[in-house]
Amino acid sequence: MLKRSLLLMFVPFMLVGQGWVMPDVEINRTGWTALAWNPSELAYSTGSYGIMLTTNIPLISVTTNTGIIGYDGDYTLRHRSNSESKVLLNYKTGFDVPFFDGKLGFGLFRPFGRLINLDLYEFPVGYYDTVLQVSMPQFDWGTNISSIEFAVGWATYLTDFLTVGVSGGYVKVNGSYKYVKLHHISSFIDNFMADSVPIQFVYIPEMREFNGDGTSWTYALGIGLEVGKIKLSLGMKRYQPISLEGYELRTTYFPQDSILAETIDSAVFSGGVSEYSLSTALNLFGFTKFSAGVTLKLAENADLNLKVERFRWDRPTWNTTGWPRGISPAVFVQRDTFYLDWNDITRYSLELRYETIHNSVLFFGLGYTEPIQNEHYTPLFGEPGAAFSLKFAIDYMVSQDLAVEVGYEFLRHNRTAVGEVGSADAQFTLSGEYAASSDKVLFGLIYNFPNKKE
Repeated sequence: MLKRSLLLMFVPFMLVGQGWVMPDVEINRTGWTALAWNPSELAYSTGSYGIMLTTNIPLISVTTNTGIIGYDGDYTLRHRSNSESKVLLNYKTGFDVPFFDGKLGFGLFRPFGRLINLDLYEFPVGYYDTVLQVSMPQFDWGTNISSIEFAVGWATYLTDFLTVGVSGGYVKVNGSYKYVKLHHISSFIDNFMADSVPIQFVYIPEMREFNGDGTSWTYALGIGLEVGKIKLSLGMKRYQPISLEGYELRTTYFPQDSILAETIDSAVFSGGVSEYSLSTALNLFGFTKFSAGVTLKLAENADLNLKVERFRWDRPTWNTTGWPRGISPAVFVQRDTFYLDWNDITRYSLELRYETIHNSVLFFGLGYTEPIQNEHYTPLFGEPGAAFSLKFAIDYMVSQDLAVEVGYEFLRHNRTAVGEVGSADAQFTLSGEYAASSDKVLFGLIYNFPNKKE
């Protein structure tokens, strides 16, 4: 029977498309691909090199309902906004070879990430009393977090039916975010005057854009057990917290009203733009993933795989930028705190693998992931609803040692209502209705080293 890995493209965020910290799903994988979840699977490998390319088209749909002027369009107008359409490219490569009575594997892949852009803010009607002189970026909310992990692992047989494996990795992370921070007009003018200004001037928008980079370390442990037609596996993988050091650009867009500029404050109501930058850090909490898999051999050429993964986030679960350093107005010198309140979640996957008479492999899979968000929500990080996935793939043997793999996955998050209209933290919660989906297409090549032991 053909023994080698089948590279699949379940890359949900969830790899670089839409979610947060959702590494690849790998069920009953042997060889270096198992470095993503259970290094003990290395022991079953017969030696191979592989490369996988995945295109991902993510989409987030938002119908805001915050009760805040500017976020819901013109006053109370509610509108639907879709994220910027982009085709994202992800890659994964590695190899495994015999080493000291076991197998040694190396892998290079993206363990987590996010790239999403949304147009959620509009200047209220009357914010400028003449032709608009300045403009904000079209996409005013967004996150771009990318990562690269270099992993190495080793596994061996302790007995004829028991395997163990260990692995470690270095992770390089680059990240940015942008969003609109609203300041009440009373932060700029006398409270008595603030109570008398028209409603469109109640909140002054400030664009905050951060860019930074950092590093993390990861390690994993795993065991595997084969009993008759059943194979069991248990794994644990840990990612350390990450601090992205960088700079944040803050741009405030003041309204324009000629009468108020003369009677109240010319600096505030002249339509000017204030801009400065400061050094800061974005602190991302770490997480631990526990996995358990069961493979049942239905026939000589067919396997049924069930996998359960549990993600546990470090506590407390909030995302905070470090204290800014620099000289700037006191109203702006404050750090950003994104209260994520993430739930510890479980993901379930069911997969059927069928090997044809030509040693090619057909694959079908279903997946379900529990919702990650709790009380608060921001589209900068993650999706609020439960996720369902459906995927197909074929692993076609071009020759005795070379296989070509193609696949498709559709992932969808349930449409979910988030937040409370008019709540105190509405500008971070962004109350409304959210939905998300993505389409992924896989192309991969696997070369099986010759003269391997069958």
